[in-house]
Amino acid sequence: MTEIIEVPTASFAIGQAPSSLVTVGVGSCVAICLYSPQHRAGALLHSMLGRAGQRVPNPALYADTGISAVLEQLIKLGVPPTSLTAKVIGGAEMFPVLQQYDLHAIGKRNIDEATRLLQAIGIPIAGTSTGGNRGRSLTFDLSSGLVTITEPFKTTPQII
Repeated sequence: MTEIIEVPTASFAIGQAPSSLVTVGVGSCVAICLYSPQHRAGALLHSMLGRAGQRVPNPALYADTGISAVLEQLIKLGVPPTSLTAKVIGGAEMFPVLQQYDLHAIGKRNIDEATRLLQAIGIPIAGTSTGGNRGRSLTFDLSSGLVTITEPFKTTPQII
């Protein structure tokens, strides 16, 4: 029987098949799914911002500190970073009114930072569903590594 593990905003979870990791409300945030097919294990990080710039009490709030915390936990479980691929979801521009305050492009900055970090670590990005102006929800199946993404007003989910 499949265990469903819910991952709130600014947190992460690690699991193994046959579990699925689920998160909702990925707007300008970025969800990063890391998967090792050899271990049938992975992680889902739902970070709000790209870079912390300093030590923070909650590493999952930021992609840079969150990815480090996730990798540390995966390594403890015997999953080496060299076995991982990534999928990046989110980074929507949810609040266009913020452009007048120079706070726009939060989603794009989050996507760019997550992509830069994964490339620097050497984790290939196997799929993306980013940008736009709508939030997303996703289910990450650790048996297959597939991520099913739903968006409001779209009847057909996207699978990456």
